[in-house]
Amino acid sequence: TDSIFTFMHVPEAILADAKSYMKIVGGFIFLQGIISAFSAIFRSNKMMKETMLISIAVNLINVLGNALLINGIGPFPVMGVAGAAWATNLSRLGGVILYIIFFLKKFETKISVRSLKPFPKLELKKLLGIGLPSGGENLCYSMAMTVILKIINTFGTFVINTKVYASTFAWFSFLYSSAVGQASQVIIGNYMGAGEVDLVDKRVKKTWRNALLIAIAMAVTMFLFSDFLFGIFTDDPRVLELGKKVMFIDIFLEMGKSTNITLVRSLQAAGDIKFPTVIGMISMWTIAVGCGYILGYVLNLGLVGIWIAMALDEDIRAIVFLIRWKKGKWRNIRLADD
Repeated sequence: TDSIFTFMHVPEAILADAKSYMKIVGGFIFLQGIISAFSAIFRSNKMMKETMLISIAVNLINVLGNALLINGIGPFPVMGVAGAAWATNLSRLGGVILYIIFFLKKFETKISVRSLKPFPKLELKKLLGIGLPSGGENLCYSMAMTVILKIINTFGTFVINTKVYASTFAWFSFLYSSAVGQASQVIIGNYMGAGEVDLVDKRVKKTWRNALLIAIAMAVTMFLFSDFLFGIFTDDPRVLELGKKVMFIDIFLEMGKSTNITLVRSLQAAGDIKFPTVIGMISMWTIAVGCGYILGYVLNLGLVGIWIAMALDEDIRAIVFLIRWKKGKWRNIRLADD
């Protein structure tokens, strides 16, 4: 972990806490993998309600765990950052248990290694053919964001704090897009399997328009109330000023992000998997990271330059994916035949 945090230029003041959190959460990261697998199974079977209920329960356990373990309440010790890490692990463990209970109840089957005999080689090959490119895109995004965070960490503590607050507020802007993108992905998969290609096109366009409008509305709202929102966490005038600039740029970033979330998941559901992955990798590293370094570090625009680069990345990819969808190459792809 030392080399990772050194690479990311983590400030010395928080290095010990960062290492502690990484070791505790990292040791149980497999729990998140199990949750992701169950979540995909449930969503693919149109069991959105169950997924939502489990997600709510996981977050409630996390909040309660943080309250008890960070500052110490009653018999619980004051654990600080380590307490937050253990709360995360406990909430994920609770999520795994709930998913197993729901799975056994809803699917009326057993979870056993005997299910792997004979080993399903063909099914595994198909799953990897679909999952690896999609997973590669997510991995690439995480790595790109890590490098961007490395750059941001050189700008000073108040800039880092501004980034954390801004990212939290921006999360609300694309929350709807993420939700409808997941739901639409399941529906599109069913439509494609039934050969209802025209219905797929209509559904995607309607979903994209709604996601775009709501993302813009939320981002504009966050910008207009940015002084109040940032003021909840800090009274540092530097953070308030920088936060307002970032939230203005974020309006344009969310326009692209809402489009990308909707169209990438739609393309993947329709079987067009490799194209979004390749475009994403190229754009993230050349525009988000490359331009972010030039604008933020070389030209000394700081966090504003980073946000401009990320907005350019999202918007350029959005244009490319809109063109890709309009050309309709996805219409002739059949995953079941691959």
